[in-house]
Order: sequence, then C-alpha cells, then structure tokens
Amino acid sequence: MAEDQEVDNKIKLRKSKDNALKPLLWIVLLSIILLKFPESVILLLIGLLPTMVAFVVDKSSGKYATLCVGAMNITGIFPSIFKLWSGQNDFSQAVQIITNIFDLVIMYGAAGFGWILYIIIPSVVGTLLNIISERRITKLRIQQRGLINEWGKDVAVSPEVDENSDHGPSEKELTAK
Repeated sequence: MAEDQEVDNKIKLRKSKDNALKPLLWIVLLSIILLKFPESVILLLIGLLPTMVAFVVDKSSGKYATLCVGAMNITGIFPSIFKLWSGQNDFSQAVQIITNIFDLVIMYGAAGFGWILYIIIPSVVGTLLNIISERRITKLRIQQRGLINEWGKDVAVSPEVDENSDHGPSEKELTAK
C-alpha cells in the first residue's frame, strides 16, 4: 500500500514538472518562430484577426465558431502566405501583401464564409434530420397499415398498462386475459 502511494506521488510530481515546463516551451518555440520568420508571423497575425475575434466571442465549450471561422480563414490566408514564401519573403513583401486590399478581401471574405457556414449548417442539418424522421414515420405507418390488413384490428390495440408500473402489464394480467 505504501509503495502504491509512493509511485502515485512520483507520477504526480513528474506530471507537475511537465506542466510547469509547457508554458516555457511554448514561449521558447514562439520566440524562435518570431525571430526566424517575422514576415510570416505578421501576415498571420493580421490575417487571422477574424479567427481571434471568433475565439473571444465564442462561449461554447467546443469552440465550433472558432473552428469554422479559423478553417476558412486559413484557406483565405494560404494564397497570401504562398505568395510571400515563393517571392522575396522579406518584411516589405509582407507589408505589401497586408496593404493590398484584394488580399485582405480574400482573407477576411473566407472568414466571413466561415461565419456563414457556422450560422447556416445547424439549421440545414436540423431540417434534413426532420425530413428523414418524417419519411421514416410515413414508412412505419404504411407498414402498420399492412400488418393491420393482414392480421386484423387486434394487432393495433395496445395492451392495458398499469399506471403504477413502468414496465407494462404484469404476467398475471397477461395470463388472466
């Protein structure tokens, strides 16, 4: 028993050390990226503004608005990043891309399309599920009518249910009939 507690304490200590190092590792990684690729970072910061806004505004636990807007926003930024990486890849090229209204329209327009998807898709899916369930009900009613025609009206009568029981009629009630 004492050995189990000792092992648990060692595991907890190791996890707490790992958790303490994570922020430091992120800071080191981000500073290396910022120093090595400042042009790309500036372009991404300006281009991903709609995603950052979606992150702040989205209060849901799954952050679905952020995912929708972010995915579309990244697709809108990709041509500009590609232009930067395939061209001069310097600070002046990044500023030129940022100040080009057409590049900004593509970046922010894609993010706007992400917002449209986030707003419209749930109602479309709800409507489709409603249509599917209505068709299923129609098929089951047709099947029920066929069974009633084949077996008679007694098939459609439900057994009497005891109000105090959630499990339906007892065996005594069924055998008494």
